[in-house]
Amino acid sequence: LGGFDDLGDLGDLDGSADEMATKLDLAQAYAEMGDADGARSMLEEVISAGSDEQKQQAQALIAKL
Repeated sequence: LGGFDDLGDLGDLDGSADEMATKLDLAQAYAEMGDADGARSMLEEVISAGSDEQKQQAQALIAKL
């Protein structure tokens, strides 16, 4: 049985976008659990590497922390 490595390179941009979306979701979960530091750390990564829309979402979440 093959793993994810067998799928090949699906494109860095798609992977990055998915990764940043996951980090946004994780940051939201951390914030809901009261872990502002964990949330802020995830959001800072999104701000440095996410799409413009993701950066805006991350900045909005940071403002709520």
